[in-house]
Amino acid sequence: MSAIPSLSEQTSVFDVEKFTQLVHYIIDFLDPSRLGKTKLNKILWFSEREMYIKYGHTLTGETYLKFPEGPVAQHLLPTLQDLMRRGLIVERQSRVCDCHRTEYVSLSAPDISSFSQEEVDIVARTASHIAQMSARQISTISHDRTWDLFKLREPIKMVAVLASQTREPTPDDIEWALSWAFNTKVRQRNNRWSFPEEYDRGKEIFRVYGLAYYHSNSRSTKN
Repeated sequence: MSAIPSLSEQTSVFDVEKFTQLVHYIIDFLDPSRLGKTKLNKILWFSEREMYIKYGHTLTGETYLKFPEGPVAQHLLPTLQDLMRRGLIVERQSRVCDCHRTEYVSLSAPDISSFSQEEVDIVARTASHIAQMSARQISTISHDRTWDLFKLREPIKMVAVLASQTREPTPDDIEWALSWAFNTKVRQRNNRWSFPEEYDRGKEIFRVYGLAYYHSNSRSTKN
């Protein structure tokens, strides 16, 4: 069974070197003709998202911002510039139909020593799946319940991805989750929330908690 994700707002400290390795690995893994900037952003997002759902922490601690085309990695552009400066990738322009697309070509094998095999498998599986789609298709898919909870250019709190993993909560679910969230004292150990056993009603209820909490939060911030 997957671990119950942490409910802390900051899941991990941003690891710039690991994020750089991740970007390089994705560019090296896919044919350049199947990887524009939009798909690269979405592979990063969905890989980090899957890792969080399964284990309660992301791959790199990167921050993703809400943009019209979907979540965008905050540090992607400077990371691409750094990889080009170091001679590890090159940028090229390609014409697709009537549009120009920026593509990236890997010039050397990426260093993925910071990643476990399971992490690599998650990224490879995500990249292979998204590569089959158009940029417009994957952008539309990324406009899910999580994306909808935030304002444009606002950081997406990773715990909100739990809202996209569950059924629509009933009024009783929301009442319970909000009551638990705001009135129950939980313990915190090593910067991770730990749930009292008496409230362990299974992973589904904590997904409802994520939805209820951010549903409430989005109403208060958007009004």
